[in-house]
Amino acid sequence: MIPQNGLEGLVVNFVLQNLIASKRASRAEPCEVCSTDEQFVYATVFCVQCSQRLCERCGLPHKRWSGGAHDVRPLRDELRPAAIEKDIQELNIIGKLVFVF
Repeated sequence: MIPQNGLEGLVVNFVLQNLIASKRASRAEPCEVCSTDEQFVYATVFCVQCSQRLCERCGLPHKRWSGGAHDVRPLRDELRPAAIEKDIQELNIIGKLVFVF
């Protein structure tokens, strides 16, 4: 049920929020170019043309290729309500969420 003052009046479910955050953290991806067995570098962007997860530094050349810039997107742009819904199902949480973008 939505409160009279709208979505702002909803109570934050911190347990659910922490479960989803933990699930996402467990899926942290390494940069596919510069991560090694000795050093883990977090991927922060995704190159659509190369289908690679990259750190900011490795993503820069993709934006400047001489043959044309690649479509380099922040990884968070890949997260859509369907992905979040899947996380909730994996956590065995029943309910329907409303997302406003």
